[in-house]
Amino acid sequence: MYFIWLRRDLRLIDNLCFEYLSNKRAANVLIYHQIESDLSDWGVHRKKFYLESLEVLNKHLEPHGNKVNIGYEAPEKVLNHLGLSRKVSEILYTKSFNSIDIEKEKSLKDYCRREDLVIRDFDQMTLLSLDDLPFPLEELPKTFTPFRKKVEPIFEELEFNSYFPKEIPRMPDIHSAHFLNIKELKNQIKEVDDSYFLGGESEGIKRLKHYFWVSHSVKSYKETRNGLLNFDDSTKFSPWLALGSLSPRTIYNELKHYEEVNGANESTYWVFFELLWRDYFKFLALKYGPKFFQKNGIKTPNMEHPENQNELFEDWCQGRTGSNFVDANMTELKTRGWMSNRGRQNVASYLAKHIHLDWTLGAKWFEKNLVDFDPESNWGNWAYNSGAGVDPRDRKFDIVKQANTYDPESEYQKKFLSERF
Repeated sequence: MYFIWLRRDLRLIDNLCFEYLSNKRAANVLIYHQIESDLSDWGVHRKKFYLESLEVLNKHLEPHGNKVNIGYEAPEKVLNHLGLSRKVSEILYTKSFNSIDIEKEKSLKDYCRREDLVIRDFDQMTLLSLDDLPFPLEELPKTFTPFRKKVEPIFEELEFNSYFPKEIPRMPDIHSAHFLNIKELKNQIKEVDDSYFLGGESEGIKRLKHYFWVSHSVKSYKETRNGLLNFDDSTKFSPWLALGSLSPRTIYNELKHYEEVNGANESTYWVFFELLWRDYFKFLALKYGPKFFQKNGIKTPNMEHPENQNELFEDWCQGRTGSNFVDANMTELKTRGWMSNRGRQNVASYLAKHIHLDWTLGAKWFEKNLVDFDPESNWGNWAYNSGAGVDPRDRKFDIVKQANTYDPESEYQKKFLSERF
């Protein structure tokens, strides 16, 4: 029997764990997913998208006689409670990049050493694997542009194959009170309008096909990516990427195919550019460890916070700062679980550099509410915008100028300010 510890890889397409099992012609496998934190602390939109993603994966596994078993316990505790340490031949999982998740991996590895179990990890969260990098991790450039220039030539030689498993081993006959019921958890969520984002691999593929082949919006991505109102202004791939319902390599392959058929331009390149940014943040998190999540960050900016920090923070969270552009973006986050990249940069700059609050408060608020929460991208971007990360210029946004540039008729502000109360 095999044991898969699913993490941010909630998919069948381009999942090396399932490919490995298929090649092994394994008889059965227990699939387990550990919920990373208390769901009651999450915003309703993030929670709904997450549970939908698990639910869809179950639908895909059901014809194979399998499902995802979920719980709050660490995988080694599940193995121990079920008495499986002598029945499992191999444990498979996808390697992570941040210090919090790596500690969980170490705990499982320690358990496997004690129990003499075989454990196998797969490097598939990023577009480039660690082995693809043309330098050791210790020499990762301190800013993005040198990183990009060093890795871009590699792609002339790389080829990514998206694998779809035709057969998946069946689930062994195991029933346990340690596992949670996805439908029961989903039923506890209040009804919200989440037509913008529906969780699951099939929805991620649907979005991918739409953006490239139906709307052809990828042809103008660079010009529209800062748009605030139209759904196709940007790719919106990030929610499915965050949970691994879409892999970055699947997106890259589709992008290359689109360029072969329709031609490449600056906009199609810019989608690739953004995938490289995602990789860079993950490699940064791996290089700097716990420091990546700490207030001083990679740099050590001079930060002094006002005495009424808690009050100011609550106003920021609820969209009551008095800055219409900030408040509209914060309202969109609250009512949709989403905010544009342009909005995220502005509200982060406002929190850290206008009202001088602890930037980690903002990062945690985003972590709670964003449907596309990704640890490395979220915390990396927050550190970048606060002056604690890898921004070489340590810029401060002029919020009024930004609003006039990207929302000149105030359409976006009017729409979401009207939803505040």
